[in-house]
Amino acid sequence: MTRHRTVRDEWNDYRQKVVPATAPPMQVRECRRAFYAGAEMLMIQILHGLDPGPDAMQSDMDYIALLHNELLAFAADVKAGRA
Repeated sequence: MTRHRTVRDEWNDYRQKVVPATAPPMQVRECRRAFYAGAEMLMIQILHGLDPGPDAMQSDMDYIALLHNELLAFAADVKAGRA
């Protein structure tokens, strides 16, 4: 069975790849808070943005794709130095 990654797993991966190893504790703490706040905001967006009911609707899939594409575009901007 595939183990699902947790927000903590993602934070640890992000910290290793993005936060400088020499970052002072305050910077690490603030980055972690921002990371978790972003994760919470995304969870709220998804839960409140989906249509009610047990089945996924096309509008649900479109909404998830919209959010995903926005995050991909931001990542590309970061990589290109625009964000």
